[in-house]
Amino acid sequence: AAEAEEAEEAGDADEPMVDFAQLLGDQCVIKRVDKDQKVIGHAKPEDMQRELMSKAAAQKRLGACAEHVKGMSRQEKLRWAIDLKDSANEFYAASKFEEAAKLYNDCLVALELDGTPEEVEETKRKLQLPVCTNLAACMIEMGQYAYCVEICDIA
Repeated sequence: AAEAEEAEEAGDADEPMVDFAQLLGDQCVIKRVDKDQKVIGHAKPEDMQRELMSKAAAQKRLGACAEHVKGMSRQEKLRWAIDLKDSANEFYAASKFEEAAKLYNDCLVALELDGTPEEVEETKRKLQLPVCTNLAACMIEMGQYAYCVEICDIA
């Protein structure tokens, strides 16, 4: 059910879903490589499909958030993001780390670092730092340590 929901979020409901395992064959193993082409792991076609669909759903979600805040003033964006952060905190407290992480990511769409030095400082203090550290905590809970480091670099 979760895979079907991700597929629906990521693509058009009218388009038939391509099954990677069927397309690539049962014996296909995908090699994961780093930037130097060194093999760092393997994935089955169904694992790769799940990962790609999840990323596509995340991109679609962030695009919808960006569209939502597009016409907002700086203060409206900040208020919207702080409300979203509070909702994400509730998911985190309930140990629903994946849902919390989605909402924390959504908050970052409203991150506006233009303005006076005071406005920028307010945004960093009220949004950037707490959202990034909370998102990093989610990544730790989900075992995504490399992403945790990336998020901490932003904070």
